Amino acid sequence: MSVDQSPGEKANRGFAPVGNQGDYGSVPSRAEKVTRALCLIYAFALILGWLFKYHLIRRWKRVIEKELREQCAAVGEDLVRLAGGHAAASAAALVPDVWKRADDGILELYASGRRYLAGVLVRIDPVPREDLFTVIHDFLFQETPDRLSIKAFISTNMERCVFALAKRYELKSLHVSYRELERYTEQVTGVVAGLDAEYGVVADTKELAQRILSPRRVAFLNQHPDLVQRLRVSDIYEHDPQDDDQDGSEPVREPVAGFERGRSPSGTLRPDEWPQVIYLQATLPTSSQVLSELLRFFFDLVDDVGTLRLSTEAQHATLALREFVQREEQKRRNKERAKEEKERAEERIARLDDVERRRRERREQRKRAKGQRAPLRIFL
Repeated sequence: MSVDQSPGEKANRGFAPVGNQGDYGSVPSRAEKVTRALCLIYAFALILGWLFKYHLIRRWKRVIEKELREQCAAVGEDLVRLAGGHAAASAAALVPDVWKRADDGILELYASGRRYLAGVLVRIDPVPREDLFTVIHDFLFQETPDRLSIKAFISTNMERCVFALAKRYELKSLHVSYRELERYTEQVTGVVAGLDAEYGVVADTKELAQRILSPRRVAFLNQHPDLVQRLRVSDIYEHDPQDDDQDGSEPVREPVAGFERGRSPSGTLRPDEWPQVIYLQATLPTSSQVLSELLRFFFDLVDDVGTLRLSTEAQHATLALREFVQREEQKRRNKERAKEEKERAEERIARLDDVERRRRERREQRKRAKGQRAPLRIFL
């Protein structure tokens, strides 16, 4: 039996909500509340981390630019082609933003126009603080530091020298990663007085380690033990570590334009091929004063290396070591070449058929018999 309904009830019947689908004033569920809260926390952490990172980068850039303008005549990404004293002092105003953004958020800065230098490459690798997952990982596990790396390309005729300083726990891996360190250096102990025990040193001569690690530099390293991570000085610098599957042979390199031992290189600076390099890798400090001291520490080292002259005994020892290593390397290459030629000859013989093999053996026998014949003697 049907129940009579008013026209208003009939009209409103089509808008009756089914469950909670049409209930516009419904309370959000617990999952929705948690999702919204996590989104707000992530957005807040993103904004806060980005602002803090932006503040640190601005401070680092300001301090580095100030020190570089005091040390170099030209600062800017377009000035990498300028070498040594050819840079003009007014070139610093050529580019408004002297920093160049590389891959993975790394910032690069080139400078030139200083004695003993063809150029300087400064790189800043900041931690992505705007990434909440990176922040949580650093909080729970080991904190990833902000890194600063500086490469100075020496333009004067350096002494033959190979030197490296690093933390002891990574000194061994560093030593075997670069061929120049593996071949020409050994660990030096007991010659640098007062150096913190956390550091290890490898060098081709003990005198070189003593000259580079002067008491003033040792005091700076001890005062900031977590600052400097790596320091390398070399006139045969290798920019990329060798692979594990390499046979240890020297890489084939094109000579740097204008570079010859005995005179200063000139022309376009190609950073990836320049052989005379001083490399520093450090943790970026939050203090501007410590960062300024670190940069002055580096340029003071550049001045000393540019004018470094070792004793006659150290020079002879270094030269003798390099000649010995080159002779051994040449012997190894000759053995490998002879082995390869023998294997190719055996492969060619194996491909011959029986008839051709017998002919070849008969020819070899005739050659041997001809060589074994007694010489003709004439008696008068």
